[in-house]
Amino acid sequence: MTSFTIAHISDLHFSNGTAKDPPEGLSHSISHLQQIQSRFQGRDFDRVIVSGDLTDHGDIESFIRVKEWLHNDEVVS
Repeated sequence: MTSFTIAHISDLHFSNGTAKDPPEGLSHSISHLQQIQSRFQGRDFDRVIVSGDLTDHGDIESFIRVKEWLHNDEVVS
């Protein structure tokens, strides 16, 4: 039997400026994203499913941050 490994993350809620100055109520975002990153490092998933709310407000800057994070163009710090 062949195994198939899937990772599923949901409701990332990126917002513009998340890494530098999170709006009130989103201060947890960075630590959660860092935890996700650390759990994924060194793992080999066949597929990663990302669902739910990717951004908080739907602004273009937030979607750019999501794209950068998901495609590893930028590490959230």
